[in-house]
Amino acid sequence: MTDTATALELARQPERLAALHNLGILDTEPEPRFDRITSLVADVLQMPVALISFVDSDRQWFKSVCGIEDRETDISESICAHALNESEILVVENALEDEKFKHHPAVTGSKAIRFYAGAVLKSRTGIPLGTLCVVDFQPRKLDVSQRRQLISFARLVESEIWEDIADIQSRAQSRLADHIDPLTGFFSLDEFTHRYKQFAATFKALNPIAGMGSLLLIKLPQLDFVYRNKGLDAYQHLVIPVAKSVARSLINTQAFFGRYERDGFIVFVPLTEVSTAELPGLIVSRLKQDPDVSNLLNETSILCSVASALAGLDQSLHCCEIVLDSLEAESGIVCHSFTEADGLILERHSTIGLKLVEALENDSMSLFFQPKAKVVGGALSGMEALLRWQDDALGAINPQEIVQAADELDKTTLLDDWVIKSSIAQIAAWQAEGLSVVPVSVNLSNESLVDEKLIDRIKATLAHYKVDSSLLNIEVLETALFNDINAIAPLMNKIVEAGIALSLDDFGVEYSSLRYLQMLPISTVKIDRSFVSQITENKDSAMLVKGIINIAHSMGMMTVAEGVETREQFALIEQYGCDSIQGNYFSVALSSKQMGQLLKSRTRFLSLNSSEGYG
Repeated sequence: MTDTATALELARQPERLAALHNLGILDTEPEPRFDRITSLVADVLQMPVALISFVDSDRQWFKSVCGIEDRETDISESICAHALNESEILVVENALEDEKFKHHPAVTGSKAIRFYAGAVLKSRTGIPLGTLCVVDFQPRKLDVSQRRQLISFARLVESEIWEDIADIQSRAQSRLADHIDPLTGFFSLDEFTHRYKQFAATFKALNPIAGMGSLLLIKLPQLDFVYRNKGLDAYQHLVIPVAKSVARSLINTQAFFGRYERDGFIVFVPLTEVSTAELPGLIVSRLKQDPDVSNLLNETSILCSVASALAGLDQSLHCCEIVLDSLEAESGIVCHSFTEADGLILERHSTIGLKLVEALENDSMSLFFQPKAKVVGGALSGMEALLRWQDDALGAINPQEIVQAADELDKTTLLDDWVIKSSIAQIAAWQAEGLSVVPVSVNLSNESLVDEKLIDRIKATLAHYKVDSSLLNIEVLETALFNDINAIAPLMNKIVEAGIALSLDDFGVEYSSLRYLQMLPISTVKIDRSFVSQITENKDSAMLVKGIINIAHSMGMMTVAEGVETREQFALIEQYGCDSIQGNYFSVALSSKQMGQLLKSRTRFLSLNSSEGYG
């Protein structure tokens, strides 16, 4: 038996081939989303050849190639077949000195391979299907960091392969599970809500004064990121143990359980079972004692909140959400109750909502503008409009509070229109002073992005103030694309046709599918500040930032790094070839008057030899 045959046999050949053929990817046409990955891998690792390879029964077939012309080879010439027995990666640094490969046809034949590294591509159930591999025709080394990079890129390939299938399965499960979540056995949110209302109506009829019990909201904040970046298996690996542990914690009670969005659970506990004061300690204690849960804490936090169960589920949930918002920076297993201080926050939030519409009508809000600077030379390249609201009674109201209130009042489109109108009016005011204005970027909500009349309102406002459309840019959050890209894409095309440039904001948070960049007329990608803040300490974050820049440039897009705070961060951003930066290292957000002074002076934001930025 040949080495290749042995390798295939050890890789559970019948089961493996069935999984590969069921995938339906063999002999499909090349796709740019995969070709960009192999091109990026070759660039990052400085390799002449990079391949996405699948090992069939008698051949090795390439979904994507960079550096060669072949689309497949005979199985006898496949080094990838041997890689299938590895848990993650096979590296052959000098094939002529490797006892296993020095007589291999790919080494001794016309291909003359001397170096090989292949990261294993697996099915959702862990069956090896092929590799993301790099090849060189001379011996070389691959250090630990480079091996980790190759494995990370392989995970990206897997997410691309499985995304469509996962979405189809998700929709099918949704139709089958109108009442029960198939993953956990918990009620769907609709079914949970129905049962909660039934319990509340019965209980209040018998006990009009007494409290009903407690509402427990549990979230795994990293769960959605895990799903998008590591796939369904990793997602289930986190969800199922936590759900089982929560259910066991209240197994002898009449509590009932539900799923809450994609990253959480919701539990109603009748007052006769466990008091609201006792519940947080009970849940934390039980979760910490469960070894299956403790083993997950390096991958996700488990944040819980408890509030008194009110007759209206929405109000109870709102109280729980306020507590969870205060726990965002926490890690590990944490559970807090809704307190008197949280009640003050809720009261403040309600007051903001009551004042919001009046503030928009009276122009009580204002815009500040944070400059963007070109990395090379430091010249002003644009600015982002940021909301500010100073109220006599409430004090400073931050943008997150404003947006949250607008969303709950269904006034996000009204808020967006105000920001657009105010930005255009300010551009006109600067131009009236004789200033040369750079483009102003504004963020739009999901609701505005599906409003067919938005573009007409924007055009009318530009015409009214006699402002050229090129001076207005629209920024779209990456998370908005996952909600309904088919509904958003037509309006985005109309925006670009009107001469308004589009930027993709906070890119990297949902970094899983390159398809969105191909489908939309985006000219600029803004790299999320959460990655920029870690690039000097975290190699994976640095690799991701560099990869995003390379991908964007390969698609003809400009890049902006958000949240640049230190000289060291800027040095790496400059090294990676980013086009522009935005952050407090160079300038804080400026009032319209301060921004006008900057436009007038045309100050450059940095000297490459200086140690401090402009602001």
